[in-house]
Amino acid sequence: MLVHLSAVCLSMMCRLVFWKRGLRSKVRLAVWMRSRGRHLTGCVVMLLLASGTFSGQFEHSAQAHEGDEAHPHVHVAGAGEAAGAGKATGAGKTTGAGETTSGDSADASELAAANSFMTTRPSAVVLPPPKSGDDVFHFVVFGDRTGGVPAGLKVLEQAVADTNLLDPDLVMTVGDLIQGYSDSPPWMRQMHEYKAIVNRLNMKWYPVAGNHDIYWRGETAAPPGHHESNYEKHFGPLWYSFRHKNAGFVVLYSDEGDPVTNLKDYRVGALQNMSPEQLAFLDKALADLSDADHVFVFLHHPRWIGGGYTGSNWPVVERKLVDAGNVSAVFAGHIHHMRYDGPTHAEKAALDKTAQDDVHQDAPGIDTVKVIGESSDASRPVRRNEPVHRNDIEYYTLGATGAGIAMDVPDAGYLHHFNMVTVRQDRITVAALPVGSVIDPQQFTPEFLAEVDQARKLRVVQTSPALLVNADGSCEGVVTLSLQNPTAFPVDVTLSQAPASYSAHWIMTLEHQHFEIPAGGNRDVAFRIWRDVSVRDVSTPGVSVPNGFEPGSDDESMGAETSLNVPAVSLVVEAKTSSVRVRLPEAIQPIELALGQVPADYFKVRRDRCLHVDGDDSAVRVESDAIELPDGPMTLEAWVRPQSLPGYRAIAAKTESSEFAIFSDEGVPEFSIHLGGRYVVAKAIHPMKAGRWTHLAGVYDGESVSLFVDGERVANQSARTKSSEKTTQSLSQRHNRLPFFIGADPNPRGNPTRSFHGWIDEVRLSSAAVYGQTFAPPLRHVPGEETVFLYHFDRSVGPFVLDHSNHAATGWMGPSSELADVSGKPVQ
Repeated sequence: MLVHLSAVCLSMMCRLVFWKRGLRSKVRLAVWMRSRGRHLTGCVVMLLLASGTFSGQFEHSAQAHEGDEAHPHVHVAGAGEAAGAGKATGAGKTTGAGETTSGDSADASELAAANSFMTTRPSAVVLPPPKSGDDVFHFVVFGDRTGGVPAGLKVLEQAVADTNLLDPDLVMTVGDLIQGYSDSPPWMRQMHEYKAIVNRLNMKWYPVAGNHDIYWRGETAAPPGHHESNYEKHFGPLWYSFRHKNAGFVVLYSDEGDPVTNLKDYRVGALQNMSPEQLAFLDKALADLSDADHVFVFLHHPRWIGGGYTGSNWPVVERKLVDAGNVSAVFAGHIHHMRYDGPTHAEKAALDKTAQDDVHQDAPGIDTVKVIGESSDASRPVRRNEPVHRNDIEYYTLGATGAGIAMDVPDAGYLHHFNMVTVRQDRITVAALPVGSVIDPQQFTPEFLAEVDQARKLRVVQTSPALLVNADGSCEGVVTLSLQNPTAFPVDVTLSQAPASYSAHWIMTLEHQHFEIPAGGNRDVAFRIWRDVSVRDVSTPGVSVPNGFEPGSDDESMGAETSLNVPAVSLVVEAKTSSVRVRLPEAIQPIELALGQVPADYFKVRRDRCLHVDGDDSAVRVESDAIELPDGPMTLEAWVRPQSLPGYRAIAAKTESSEFAIFSDEGVPEFSIHLGGRYVVAKAIHPMKAGRWTHLAGVYDGESVSLFVDGERVANQSARTKSSEKTTQSLSQRHNRLPFFIGADPNPRGNPTRSFHGWIDEVRLSSAAVYGQTFAPPLRHVPGEETVFLYHFDRSVGPFVLDHSNHAATGWMGPSSELADVSGKPVQ
């Protein structure tokens, strides 16, 4: 009851205040109630109203706490800055009797934004409006351009294009605009080059002088000030300031040198001093901008980093910046890599808390550190004679915007970039954008996308015969590749040997070839290739990996045998479309190989090995054209030793809504074959055991499908449906052109997927139902008339594993295939 009466009283009070004070009080009451009013009962509010003091107290409380939710930003207020009666002290503060500042219009904007939200959905969630009334703007800062001619000018051009897309209010620089270090003629040419590019900006830009812009080098003595007169004639004053919205901008000159001797050297402390004239300008600029929410300072040399910058009067300059109280950030360049000197977000929070806890009365020799957005008594003391601490000023040193960089490591700050600064009343945010990272979404028209699709069709075609690989792994020949440009625009091509080929000791005379193919044109590239079999790799400690096998060699000394990487070339295409250059992903094109003559005793048992599969790239591929399997009865069998059981894994497969396979479903083996428009599956009940060899055989005898595990029939399914039982015709079998994988399953594009994890051995495919009853699985199969292929996996020839049948269905090892020693097989 009391709560209800309080709500009624509060409602009546609000109506009275809104009638009396209008819209401004309505918004201020909402702010005040959010921060204070929830702690008061309706009765207390009524007492305040009845006393006649509510309105004034409400106004005072609302003003004092409007900034509670703002992010506080610390700055030093100079002597005499404290606001007096009738003087503006911040957004929304009273300037005199009956007068208000733009804070009232901001309150009205906030209310209007809240009332603008609309939906026709009955959602209980009310989405808050974006913050209004904040005079936010953005500006960009370019880094050094010096040292990258002519490439540096290209980077600068891209930075200008990026900036125009972002559309900031203005662009600042940090000096070293031109290469300089010359006499007047080269200086003038470089100046025109630079200005021709930056004048393409859609917004105003402001120069800063660096040593490259000023220092004179030539056969004649330097004129007074070196190139200072040229700079001020063509770029602008060496130091200046201006105001934009709620911020001030101050540009300083950090290469004055010694005006008496005319010496300039940024590495000598005595020549790094700023003159009394420039210091007086700085005092005036900071005083003129004392009412700005933020002041930003720009110069070329980051003298705050120490090192070679010691010995100058920079501490005097920095003291002035701190005393100003509203300098938020200083930007510089020169060192060509990014660096930040200033408080982190956590340090800022800690500093703000310290400032609030350290309330004091101003005393002689002590400046007041204010926290914007908090009550006026939140401050901390800073003695003028103490060393300057930059906790409340952020110092940003830019990398490069076209200048030379020591290394291309963006993560370490060595990159071409520019800074994007967002300025709000209570804070700033600085982000670094790599040059070229800004993309115009209007670029991606249907016509442009069609051009990219055209460029993607560029392929490398081997026009020379396949290279013959000998039994010892050696190979030599000449390869001719043809490239046809199918587009209506030129393309840049880089053709080189793929890195993986080097590890397998393939040697090419191709090296790196760069060339352009005109629209619709073609280019042939020929090179020699050979393989050195005299070198033996050691891929892992204690394991010798042979490059090939020589007849009669002693295999007993050899360990695991890895796949010989097929030689390949790397193709990188950069399409020069009608609008932009598009760099396409690298494509790896293998060189076509064929198996040469094999010794007659190749299949003589020399060492019992098997295929170890540990990922899609380690499966063995058999091309569909090499498999001569007619429709009708068949048997697919293999010895398998799972390393792990989870997942649906392919042991041997050619399926894709067709053909046949042996799978492992969470370790439970199954045989599938596509018959009469559907898969017929014979699946075991019990899973295999990890680490144990198991013989699997899938059999189709024309009428039923069976699965044998270690010689025992564990599953049998009729191949016929009710409708097909009425006919004696053989069931139709659906085929595909996809490869057969040992250790994986082909996806629709013919790539291996769902790979097995373990060891596979003695894989045999037969065009007959080899088993019909219980049998003892042989450890080593022998080929027969009905054998389609048989792989022992005891040896390889280059990237090939040989088929022991009469069909010579050569298998291709994957990049990660490995022939490992067999262990743990049952003894017969």
